[in-house]
Amino acid sequence: MQFKARYGLNVTYLGFFPPLIFTLFRGMRLGTLALAANSIVATTLWSGMHWADALPVNDLRLLIGIYSTTILVLAAVVEERWRQRTQIEMLLTEEAVLRESERYFRSLADSAPVMIWVTGPDKLCTFVNQGWREFTGRALGARFGIRLD
Repeated sequence: MQFKARYGLNVTYLGFFPPLIFTLFRGMRLGTLALAANSIVATTLWSGMHWADALPVNDLRLLIGIYSTTILVLAAVVEERWRQRTQIEMLLTEEAVLRESERYFRSLADSAPVMIWVTGPDKLCTFVNQGWREFTGRALGARFGIRLD
């Protein structure tokens, strides 16, 4: 009561500040909104309906803490699924860019008037261009497994 008289703020609202600050620092926008709404509704109903006799303020804080924990877990699950979806979309975009770059390289290499081949670290041929195939007379499928020493 002295806190309310001195600062003009109902002490029951202080019960939701730690989880609210936690969600803000973690970047959980949905969780922050849900925690704030849950706490404000609970404390407003508690003080507006004069439930102080039936539900002491410590029990109200415990109730807010239990609901806050549930909301934090659900918000964490939602945020993690959103991050996974974003990562998948980013990986698919990167894969499409890589495929387009590979297609461009093959097109450029096949149109070059010289023989071009690419080998891996195991010294096996991984790519030959059209000029190489025409010069050697080897088929497209025969290029893999050619060892260049």
